[in-house]
Amino acid sequence: TEPRSVGSDLDLLSLHGGLPARAHGLDFVLCIGDLTTRDEDLFGNLTAPDSPYQEYLPGPASTFTVSVGAPEPTQAKYYVDGLREVDETLKVLAAVSQASPVPAYPESHSVPLGTPEARAASREEEALMIAAMAVESLNALPSAFSLLQPAGDGAAAAGVAFGGALADTGRLHPFHGRKIAFFLDYDGTLTPIVERPEDAVLSDSMREVVRSLAALYPTAIVSGRPIATAHGFVKLDELYYAGNHGMDIAGPTNSLIKHQVVDDMYRPALESAQKQLREKLSEVEGLLLEDNRFSLSVHYRAVASESDRQKVAEAVEAILADMPMLRKIDGKMVHELRPEVDWNKGRAVEWLLENLKEEYATEDIFPIYIGDDTTDEDAFRTLREHGVISSGIGIIVSETSVAVGGSEATYQLKSPTEVGEFLGWFTKPGQACLFWQNKKHYSNEQSQYANLRRATAPPRVGLPTLSAGASAADSGAA
Repeated sequence: TEPRSVGSDLDLLSLHGGLPARAHGLDFVLCIGDLTTRDEDLFGNLTAPDSPYQEYLPGPASTFTVSVGAPEPTQAKYYVDGLREVDETLKVLAAVSQASPVPAYPESHSVPLGTPEARAASREEEALMIAAMAVESLNALPSAFSLLQPAGDGAAAAGVAFGGALADTGRLHPFHGRKIAFFLDYDGTLTPIVERPEDAVLSDSMREVVRSLAALYPTAIVSGRPIATAHGFVKLDELYYAGNHGMDIAGPTNSLIKHQVVDDMYRPALESAQKQLREKLSEVEGLLLEDNRFSLSVHYRAVASESDRQKVAEAVEAILADMPMLRKIDGKMVHELRPEVDWNKGRAVEWLLENLKEEYATEDIFPIYIGDDTTDEDAFRTLREHGVISSGIGIIVSETSVAVGGSEATYQLKSPTEVGEFLGWFTKPGQACLFWQNKKHYSNEQSQYANLRRATAPPRVGLPTLSAGASAADSGAA
């Protein structure tokens, strides 16, 4: 048969109030394939009147078989043109699913273990859990690995594309002809989140990925930590560093990029806030104050008591009430006290982009920002406001699925391990068409960081405090 577009029938489905219910078997079936022989076998089993699976299927009106690609003879009833329409189809289904929410996870049945009744109850609970996970995934941000597929190629799965298949496809991917620049958060993005901030040591494998990336593309670390501390962990001189949430920016030697948003006029307020918090919260176990020179981080991840966490929050608010020159930004298990200035990671990315364009004499720079914290949302928002895909991409790092609209990012990765794999793809020989032809190179001897000396962390006496610039290497924590 000649398949028809899936859009019209899905629209009718949503107009009729959602998915029809059945007493037995499945209520709805969607099968999407790219016209391989195995896909055709599956299409046939789902549509043939004499199929042995018909007793489990919901009937022709609720069984959707969909081919990917231009219409051609197939057993599928519908077709979509490519990955973009696959994405739109799933979004429609996610919206339709809201008309009939997945039932709540049931309480355990009071039946003896090992009996047929217990096994049936277990299967029911497992089915409901899988259904809930499926609905969640339909409404989640797509994986950033999907970006690595060639544009318009519906056949290659993200894992296949990541494996290096792009080099031989002859098709163009979304980054073709663009000059990419990478902006990377540190904690939770390049390294896992740890209880003590000085223990967030960069792995050798991730360092090599970032080193290779920086040799081919302008690459920046955008962190809440001071530049000295971030550089002390990363140990790469060829990067651009934006410390203190972008309030202090510096490039490698021979780069004219350098910018400091605030100066030491805010130090008295930050030092006073730190002193007051130390006095007020001296009995709170697990609290850590981190002096970042231009900001103060109040880490409460290791504070076990909920009442103690509330004390920390109240103490911070009380200090802010008396210090209008400071403001608070909440991150992952941390209250950040910063100068009351209109600056954040988003503004820092904007500033860096403009200066990179001037440094490289080009107007075409495609930013990719990867971060995991609420403080990274400003950068995601900046890229979204400038246009998705055409002007930049924001990627959030989260172990759990992030719903569409739950972040300003447009794509997701699950962990620092996936971040390393994603970044590593851009350094492979097969992606040579993406490499900057005029990328500037900086040796360690040239770097302005070569002679950087970082302060040593003070001893742990009473409530611990990390001084500005302290690193794991200096304190012996590594």
